[in-house]
This record gives sequence, structure tokens and C-alpha cells, in this order.
Amino acid sequence: MKEKVLKFLAPNEAKILVFSLLIIWAILATIQAWGFSNDPASKPFLYDLIRPVPLWAALAYFLLPITLVTVPVSSIGFGMLVAPIAIIYMYLVSCLASLVWDNYNVQRKNVGK
Repeated sequence: MKEKVLKFLAPNEAKILVFSLLIIWAILATIQAWGFSNDPASKPFLYDLIRPVPLWAALAYFLLPITLVTVPVSSIGFGMLVAPIAIIYMYLVSCLASLVWDNYNVQRKNVGK
């Protein structure tokens, strides 16, 4: 069991790629969230380019499961834990995506046999 968990969590190229894409998505969604601020003087770079794409809303739905945990944690004074929890969540999602992809490829190869 321990070996399976370690294999699931061990980084590989696919997990790192998916994790990197999730982090880039989060950064772009954060840039897009500037539209909710009242500071017109400091418009972020790339804001006009990514404005038509609903990155922020999609990220809000993606992070909803951990939002249900981090909002109470933030309200009791541990707001500094929100970003690490989000990063751990994104890595676990990348591990799960890699596992699903690997199992799909194994099943697809076995169909022809």
C-alpha cells in the first residue's frame, strides 16, 4: 500500500506538466481578477489579452472543494495556509490526472490483444 501511495505521489514528466499548467492557469486567473479591484492605475500586464477568456470563473469552480476548507481556516487567522493548500491540491489533481491517463493507455493497449 505504501509503495502505491509513493508511486502515486512521485513526480514524473506528465505530473509536472499538468501541475505547471495548473499553476500558469492560477497565475493568469489572478491577473484577470484585477477587474474586481478599484485600482485603475496599476493594470497588470496581459490583462487585456486574457480578459475575454473566463479563467477566473473556471478556476473558482476548480478550487471550490478546497475553498470549503480554506475559508473557515482563514477566518480563524490561518490565512497563510490558503496558498500551500491550493498548491497541494493542484499537485494531487495532477497526480490523479496522470493515473487516469496511464490507466486509460494500458486499457487501450490491452483491447487489441
